[in-house]
Amino acid sequence: MPKGSLKVVAIAILCLFSFFVGYQLGLVNTPQKAVKDRAKELVDKNRKGEAIKNLELGRRELQIVIDSVELDVYRAEILKNLARHYFMRDMWGLAVENAQKAISFLPTDSSLYFIIGVSLFQLSKVAENRSSEYIDRAEINLEKAIKINPDYFDARYSLAIVKIEKGDFKSALEHLNYVLNIEPRNVSALFARARVYYELNELLKARDDYSKLLEILLPNDPRRKKVIKNIEIIDSSM
Repeated sequence: MPKGSLKVVAIAILCLFSFFVGYQLGLVNTPQKAVKDRAKELVDKNRKGEAIKNLELGRRELQIVIDSVELDVYRAEILKNLARHYFMRDMWGLAVENAQKAISFLPTDSSLYFIIGVSLFQLSKVAENRSSEYIDRAEINLEKAIKINPDYFDARYSLAIVKIEKGDFKSALEHLNYVLNIEPRNVSALFARARVYYELNELLKARDDYSKLLEILLPNDPRRKKVIKNIEIIDSSM
């Protein structure tokens, strides 16, 4: 047999051996195996009645674990749907409450952090003497949403609005640029970036964004009046 063929056969045998060993190791460390080993130990000691009870108890415990996992998944889905339901109806407090409960089961779901962040920001507008606390928490949750999903444009836009509220215009600009590099005709992001440029005294860039909005907005869109007025303010400032 040629050397090349021998090498292929040797590699195949090695792969099969690795698979078999890995499979066996997986079987050794299962909860079911632990229950069976305990029952066998009792049988060897001629305590067969206890072995049967041990198997029955172990079966029930394992089933409880399985049922618990399935129920938690179902509960998480209900909580997530409730959070969305309240969020879409501007019921911010209930949206936060249900989203936070859902996160304990779905810690990597970026949409839940988005719901919490936006809801807290909305609550900050009506809170008495606690607005900064809500805004800080909103910022944290929106940043978590983006960390999980960097292309979550709604979360980036919302975080930019929070940054603007806090006076952090440079950070806001970074997130708005990210969105507009992918969606250059995003009207909300263009409005927000124009404002940021104006606050940073980059008037030509602000005017450029307002000019883009005039190209995008329909002739009967009431927002055109605001855009034209802002362009006039910029022109007079320059």
